[in-house]
Amino acid sequence: MTADVYVELNGDSADPVLLLHGLSCNGAVWDPLVPLLLQHGFGTIVPDFSGHGRSAWSSHYNLEQQAVAVAAAIPRERPVKIIGHSMGASVGLVLASGRFGIQVSSIFAIGLKIDWPQQDIDRMGEIRPMRLFPTRSEAAQRFLRVTGLAGLVDEDHRCVQAGIVEQSDGFRLATDPKTVGVVRDPVAPLLASAQASGLPLRLSCGSEDGLLDIASLRKWDKDAIEFQGYGHNVQLAAPVVLKPFLEQNAAKAA
Repeated sequence: MTADVYVELNGDSADPVLLLHGLSCNGAVWDPLVPLLLQHGFGTIVPDFSGHGRSAWSSHYNLEQQAVAVAAAIPRERPVKIIGHSMGASVGLVLASGRFGIQVSSIFAIGLKIDWPQQDIDRMGEIRPMRLFPTRSEAAQRFLRVTGLAGLVDEDHRCVQAGIVEQSDGFRLATDPKTVGVVRDPVAPLLASAQASGLPLRLSCGSEDGLLDIASLRKWDKDAIEFQGYGHNVQLAAPVVLKPFLEQNAAKAA
């Protein structure tokens, strides 16, 4: 852990996979995937983004700022593979630029929304006031709704626990409301730059994802993967995600 970013390291000497969560969530959402990666000989680096979960808040947020904060917590001994969900995939593209002293060897992106209509940017980027809840359960239900995890995990899941803070006057979400400002950063130039560099990159989404569809991804990646029957948070269906990641990194998986 650095002074600002909470990070969990597993498999110290193994080939590292950096797991980057989505907006409003935290690294514990990757809990189903971590033991499976360890079984396949990978190590994992799992941070909470700045202003999320167990990490400190910042005065401002954008993709560059999040990449800087995460980069400070990443060991430099070996190249890293990235599995990123939604905003996490965008930050992964920034980290792959080579400007942070980190060598990224591949990116597997889940639910990366590339084309944002202006009305969606305005709606998502609207900073709402912090809400206090009288009970932990009410705060947990709010967390599950804003992260899209309702119906996928229960209130006792470690991700929910990390997403709630108790204060003297009630309970609030751990996420800084200002973090929504990251949606104003364009993703397409980052994606184009990564592809131009020849970085191994695979896009994917669930067939029931309400934020994007496979057609929008196949404009950029003709082999983009659609996970049938899953929504935006496919990462909770760990075996489904792991198979194409292992195929993408076949040399390691063999």
